[in-house]
Amino acid sequence: MARFPSTQADTVALAQDILKGFEQNKKIYPKPPIEPPDFQAAIDGYIQATDELAVVRAASIAATKKRAKALNDLKRKIRWQIQYAQYIANNDDKKLKLLGWGAPKQRVRRKGGGASPEKQPQENADNG
Repeated sequence: MARFPSTQADTVALAQDILKGFEQNKKIYPKPPIEPPDFQAAIDGYIQATDELAVVRAASIAATKKRAKALNDLKRKIRWQIQYAQYIANNDDKKLKLLGWGAPKQRVRRKGGGASPEKQPQENADNG
C-alpha cells in the first residue's frame, strides 16, 4: 500500500510523477479532476514560493546580523557618552539625570578588610 509523502521534497516528487503519469497515460486517465496545466501551475507555484522563502530567510539572517552589529555599536557609543557625561558632571546625580542617567552607586566598604564574619579569625581564649 502506498503512503502519502511526509516530506516536502517527496510531495513535489509525487506531484511530478502524477503529472507525468497522467500526461503519458491519457487513455487510462482521460479527464483527471485537475487538468495537467493547472496541476503543473500548482507545482510551479509551490517551487516558486519555496525559492522566495529561501531568499527571504537569507535576507532575514543578514538583517538580523546587521541589527546586532548596529545594536553593539550603539551600546558602545552610549557607554562612551555616559563616561564623558560622568567625567564632565563629576558624577553629579542631578546633572546626569538630565541625560536619563544617574550617578554610580557608592561602594560600601566593610570594616576589617571586607572579610565575612565566618572568615574572620577568632581570638583564642587560651592565649588570654
